[in-house]
Parts: sequence; structure tokens; C-alpha cells
Amino acid sequence: MDDAHPGREQAAASLAAADEAAGRMRRKSSWYAVYCAVFGTVIPACTLTLGLSASVDMLIPVMAVMGAAVVALVSYTAVRPVTAPWFTLVHNLVMGSWGVLYTATILIGMLLFKAEPAWWVPMSVATALPFAAAAVWVLRTSRGDR
Repeated sequence: MDDAHPGREQAAASLAAADEAAGRMRRKSSWYAVYCAVFGTVIPACTLTLGLSASVDMLIPVMAVMGAAVVALVSYTAVRPVTAPWFTLVHNLVMGSWGVLYTATILIGMLLFKAEPAWWVPMSVATALPFAAAAVWVLRTSRGDR
């Protein structure tokens, strides 16, 4: 019977190889969770520091830390071996939602809530939420737990 359908074994082997390649890609694309964890920690911490600082003395050091973090993350992203098909969409959604939250936090906070912890603490946490959500999603999908 097997001799009558030699293509079945080859098709089964091809499907198994494709499943293994998809699994490897999911596992290798989990690097984006590291990116989200770093960006989602450093940038909100810097935002909080800027917002709670009553003077402009902290501006240059905090902006230097933020700039170094961005350069490090862009460099880290550039050397990743795998970019999953979902990467562009997820990254654009994360960065877009973070950009809206960050802009609102800075503009409203600097105008109306200078050095006011009741504004800066929750809003700094809010700027981390898009990254936390993406990191959780990436880790879940990289393990195949859809």
C-alpha cells in the first residue's frame, strides 16, 4: 500500500520539517520580549525622573540615559537573526500607543502637574503598558500557547 502512494511519506516529512521550522522561528523571535522589557523599564523610569524633578538639572543626564537606551535597543534589534511576520505590525502598534501615552504624559504633565507624584507615577506606569502587553504576547506565542 505504501508503494502505491510514495508521495504521502514525502508530504508527511515536509509537513514535519515545516512545523519544526515554524517552531524554531517562534522561539527565536522571543528576543522582542527582551526589547520590550528594557524599553518598558528604562523609558518610564526616565519619564518619572524627569517629571518629578523640580529643576532642569536632570534633563541632560536623563535624556542621555534615554538616548543610550534607544541606541542600544536599535543596535540589538539590528543583529537579531529572525524577524517574525508579525513583527512590523506589533512593533508599530506598541510604539504608536507608547508615543501617544508618552506625549500626553510629558505635555500635560509639564504644563499642569510639574513635580506632582499623583500625575507622574501612574502616567509613567501607563507608558510601560504597551511594552508589557507586547512582551506577554510574544512570550505566549513563542511557546506556541496561542
